[in-house]
Amino acid sequence: APVITDPDLATIDEVDAPAGLTGWTGFANAYGELELRLDTRRRASLWEPRDLHTEGSLAALSIGRVHELDGGAEFWRGSAELQHFIRFATGPRLLALRARGEAVSGSTSAVLFSELPMLGGGDFLRGYDFERFRDRISLLGSAEYVWDLAHWFDAAPTPPTRHVQHR
Repeated sequence: APVITDPDLATIDEVDAPAGLTGWTGFANAYGELELRLDTRRRASLWEPRDLHTEGSLAALSIGRVHELDGGAEFWRGSAELQHFIRFATGPRLLALRARGEAVSGSTSAVLFSELPMLGGGDFLRGYDFERFRDRISLLGSAEYVWDLAHWFDAAPTPPTRHVQHR
């Protein structure tokens, strides 16, 4: 058995038996969601990469309801996200600010594991594996300095990745 040197970095199968997680063996549900969004993000000039927002803001708020078709628990899901881009110079050179939160109303024993809010991966907590953390509530805040190394390649500092030591 692996020795866990840092409990915060343990994988899911080292902490829980996957077969005992809610919804691991299958489920059926219906989901409806309402979202309100204001998005003014854009690139500042035609010479900047198409996929890189260099100015503007995003404000998004959503609420949804999960209806279990097989008699399981029903719950609400809500999320909010704010982004703002401050451009310093061409190139581009900018500061990207972000705040994001997500929550579900049910308990972790009632909500399907795959439906729990998550953090991890390139979009939601760089430096950790994709979907590394799951719980009823997820909160994320970041301030990131972004610069362009070439027209096809941007850069941003990333925290070092830590690993679980196995013996």
